[in-house]
Amino acid sequence: MSRALPPAGVLAARPLPRPLPTRRATLLLMGAAGAVALASARGVQAAAEHRVEARNIHPEDRSRRMIYRPEILRIAHGDRIRFVPVDRGHNVESFPDMLPEDVEPFRAPVNEALTVQFAAEGTHGYFCRPHRGMGMMGVVLVGDFTRNLNAVRAAGENLAPRPLKRRFDAILAEVEALARPWHRAKGSAEGRAPYSTVTQRSMKKLSGRCTRSMPSRAAQTSGSV
Repeated sequence: MSRALPPAGVLAARPLPRPLPTRRATLLLMGAAGAVALASARGVQAAAEHRVEARNIHPEDRSRRMIYRPEILRIAHGDRIRFVPVDRGHNVESFPDMLPEDVEPFRAPVNEALTVQFAAEGTHGYFCRPHRGMGMMGVVLVGDFTRNLNAVRAAGENLAPRPLKRRFDAILAEVEALARPWHRAKGSAEGRAPYSTVTQRSMKKLSGRCTRSMPSRAAQTSGSV
């Protein structure tokens, strides 16, 4: 079959040849791809997830009952925590007056796990509603946790009942021990030193109840806190 010719004065449409990339263009593309990969790697590294367990009995000290493990957890700004009721009958919810400013409280139904992303630096206090009367509470220390430490201290002054107040006082004493190097660094009651300045000696003293996470990496309560 013969191929039809285009009308006189009309050029046949042909795809234009694709120009070969220059060395400069190739380098620019490689640099852009590397930047995207690096940003993605940093994003993955920044979104660390930790675990806090709600338990009836501490697995290593059976004299301690109705506890979160760990009760004190230090994390980097932007990290997530998965609160898991290992034993039934527990939940987790924040103390509204033990949060940094403009942070929405979080609350999980009883027997349900909850993942919270902590986007605000400061001290975040939380408790178990069914076992509040037995002193079941804990704190999350995010980045510069001393920012609202005075407010948390004031909120705990009138806590009741007595078992909750005793547990709060014990936790606060450990948090203040962690904050001491910050205070020395700035010479004020609200230090601003990087939290990597906390000494290993201080951490060893608190090893029974406090877990420290290095600031290497940064649902929402299914939303951000």
